[in-house]
Amino acid sequence: MKNKLQILLLFFLVNYTAFAQFDYSFRTQHAEFIDSSDSKLYFNLNNLTFIKNNEYSPNIAQGYTLPGFHVSPSLSYYFNDMVCLEAGVQYQYFFGEDTNGELLPRLSLHAKLTPHTQMILGSIKSTTEHNMIEPLYDPEYQLTRPMEQGVQFLYDSKYLTFDTWLDWEHFIRKNDTLPEEFNIGIQSKIKAWHSENIKIDIPYQLMIRHSGGEISNYPTSVQSLISQAVGISLDIPINKRLENLVMQQYFLFSNDLKEENKDGIGSYSNLLFKMKRSELMLSHFWGNDFYSIKGHVLFQNRSSIKSHKNSLRRMIAMKYAYIWDFSKGINFVPIAELYYDLQLKEPMISFSVNFSLSQQKVINKY
Repeated sequence: MKNKLQILLLFFLVNYTAFAQFDYSFRTQHAEFIDSSDSKLYFNLNNLTFIKNNEYSPNIAQGYTLPGFHVSPSLSYYFNDMVCLEAGVQYQYFFGEDTNGELLPRLSLHAKLTPHTQMILGSIKSTTEHNMIEPLYDPEYQLTRPMEQGVQFLYDSKYLTFDTWLDWEHFIRKNDTLPEEFNIGIQSKIKAWHSENIKIDIPYQLMIRHSGGEISNYPTSVQSLISQAVGISLDIPINKRLENLVMQQYFLFSNDLKEENKDGIGSYSNLLFKMKRSELMLSHFWGNDFYSIKGHVLFQNRSSIKSHKNSLRRMIAMKYAYIWDFSKGINFVPIAELYYDLQLKEPMISFSVNFSLSQQKVINKY
């Protein structure tokens, strides 16, 4: 492990590139807590319709297409200025499916514990709303598994923000043949320096994946995978045309608690140009035995279709999105992604079109 840390430090010193997280806020599916809404009833409607095509290298991951939509109508009632109950359903369907899709209940208790702290129990804010980096959490889960269920705590103050959650992915009963599975996540940011000319933050992110369960008859033993990221972020306002230039550098660490000598390290670095209606992100990834089970398949040192793994991986990427705002909460967003594996010398592409709708209306005040 000591040698790997030395390699990572050397890599950072000779190959620094800036990073910024791509903005997927147009995919937001969970209604925000509204202050001063005592005894009000709201109707919420969230929809995301998409077609995403991935053309990947056969040496790394299989290509596939995701065409479909999910929609979530719900009602939110505010008992007072501190507690809100949301109830509804989540329906997901992929075009051409032989089944009628998947319909799930949606229920969440949203409480404002302090002026800076919120708790959500039940259906929590999920996937892209966690604002995790792609090596730790793939934003494509917003298309394939848009709803997470468990408990979540959110904190936002002058000097610190964090989002910590438990997502119970698979519940088991006694003698089940499948394992119990849940995820624990932390996304935090220390606001080291914020002024009109620059924002400097210290981000830290953590993903824990647990698979097991004492009452299950699943033959494989308990497995716990940990992946972490720590870095530095700079956000610089430029002008009206190029609104912000965002830079950040993350160090990545992963560990499989089941196996010895399975520590991995990496570096994830990007440069983000934020314009009024578009975003361009340039990226570089370097990994040495790094792995995150919830991360984007291309930012791993394990192939998803082959038994072997690539101990070293270097990759550059470019991502571009154009955002059409038809109205508040109604967007059409095409996204083009280009990846190039520097080890295998193979290009890969991904392209998607996304139509999102997020509306919240007051029905009545009691």
